[in-house]
Amino acid sequence: MSKRVILQFPMNLSKDPLLSETILKTGATFNIIKTEINSTKAEILGDVIASDEKIEEFIRILKRRGVIIKMIDSVLLFSRNACVDCGLCVSLCPTQALLLNKDFTLKLELDNCILCQKCVVNCPVRAFKYQA
Repeated sequence: MSKRVILQFPMNLSKDPLLSETILKTGATFNIIKTEINSTKAEILGDVIASDEKIEEFIRILKRRGVIIKMIDSVLLFSRNACVDCGLCVSLCPTQALLLNKDFTLKLELDNCILCQKCVVNCPVRAFKYQA
């Protein structure tokens, strides 16, 4: 089982090894997809990989320690009917979440999406929508 989450660490927690301690304690695997750090927080987008019970324990431990957790269920909506397969989004996507098939139709690989939203902002026919 896998759950995509955004972990927000307030800067007062940034020196503590909370994530590694939680991984060791629960036995869960955490695949980091994207990180962003600024003066107020550190944010990590990733997949927690474990049984449902271990994922719940992973989340519970981090929340108790002050980490803000957002569950990501659906990150990107794509309208096949609106898309004209121009390929603009493919050239902008930094992770190859968007590819062109051999017949030049667009293919979306959601597992590779890092929520950069370049496709949403730049699509000339608005075939993409971000759903938080």
